[in-house]
Amino acid sequence: MAKREQPKILTKKHLARVERERRQNRWIVISASIILLAVVGLVGYGVLDQTVLQKNKPVIKVGEDVVTVKEFQKQVSFTRAQKIMQYNFYYQLSQSFGAEQFSQTMTQLENDLNSPQTVGSEVMDNMENDLLIRQEATKRGITVTADEVEQKMREMYGYYPEGTPTPSQTPTSYSTPTYNPTQLWWSATRPAPTATETATPAITGTIDTTVTATLEPAATLSPAVELTPTMELTPTATEIPPTATSSIPTATATPQPTITPFTLEGYTALLAKNLEPYKAFGYSETDYRKSVESELFKQKLSEALASDGKHESEEVWARHILVPDDATATIVLERLKAGEDFYDLAATFSTDESNKNNGGDLGWFGKGQMVPEFETAAFALNVGQISEPIKTSYGVHIIQLLGKRIKPLNDYEWSQYIDTLLTEWLTKQKSDRTDIQRFDIWSTVVPIEPTFTSLGQTN
Repeated sequence: MAKREQPKILTKKHLARVERERRQNRWIVISASIILLAVVGLVGYGVLDQTVLQKNKPVIKVGEDVVTVKEFQKQVSFTRAQKIMQYNFYYQLSQSFGAEQFSQTMTQLENDLNSPQTVGSEVMDNMENDLLIRQEATKRGITVTADEVEQKMREMYGYYPEGTPTPSQTPTSYSTPTYNPTQLWWSATRPAPTATETATPAITGTIDTTVTATLEPAATLSPAVELTPTMELTPTATEIPPTATSSIPTATATPQPTITPFTLEGYTALLAKNLEPYKAFGYSETDYRKSVESELFKQKLSEALASDGKHESEEVWARHILVPDDATATIVLERLKAGEDFYDLAATFSTDESNKNNGGDLGWFGKGQMVPEFETAAFALNVGQISEPIKTSYGVHIIQLLGKRIKPLNDYEWSQYIDTLLTEWLTKQKSDRTDIQRFDIWSTVVPIEPTFTSLGQTN
């Protein structure tokens, strides 16, 4: 008969060891679980950081307003796309009309597109400007409505449901300056002064446009982008007005607006078609409308800054003799005081080859057109007065003032004036405000899409 196995008698020492091993195993399992969770957490955080958290980090902060990485990247990709389209456009023109006249612009675009940091910095400037402009507009009670944005977009597309507006010109009163004896003598005996007034270039031909509307960036100071048609330039013959059949003026009816052959459905479809390529990097119609809104805020603030400005500018008509040193200037000035002819002395002594043989005549010019020292001296003179020697980076000048006048600004000059005011205002804001921050993360997240290959090819 088999013996029954006697149960082991567990001592207190044995029980303590078993309990210790059980606790050790439990801690090993817990530690391994914690490590595994930590690894999974780190991987998950990395994915979350790249896909969500980093996208919401600020690149710019102005007061309480911020621009996030997501907004910045979207605008950089959009700007790159615009520059690529510009490059392709100029490339096509260069193939038709020769590369030389477009080479400088194409080279600049190539340099920008091959340097992501350059495009990124440009976008940073524009987005910072936009925040400053919007904040100032809010302070001044300036608003831009959704209807204004829609109207602006329709204008950029040439969609006028009420009919194409008839252009008109508002006459501007202009007082012709009274000429003094020096001016009358000069005009009668010497060549007429060179006109330096800014004029609208005359167009001698018409442009046949094939509309394949694309997005083109607006000028400088904001990220706003205007949606305008791309034009295929096809020179056509200049239209010749019909031969007059009578010397007696006859009244003609004011042309009435004509209905644009462009339906709302066509406008909407074309807008959607043009925005389609930009969806790849998240740029939507909402983003586009915001950029148009930014442009309107910029325009309204510029006009507000210029609300006290006059639509006119002071101009002077001057002539000068440019010499290399003080000693020569002293000789010229003494001979002028002795009664010698300014015209003859300019031909003899002046080193300004552009006008020495025309008596040093500079024509009419306004402020900002000459170097500061020359401008200050010229505008301080009385008509007919000759200056003391004036030093500039070009040499030493003897200036005589021939005339002064107040000239009304045309539309282009007024636009330049208010743009200058806005630029100066932005510069001062960035200098004075202490709540403007740029975060270094922007330089590490600049996208390079869409990619670019020179010679008009894109990937």
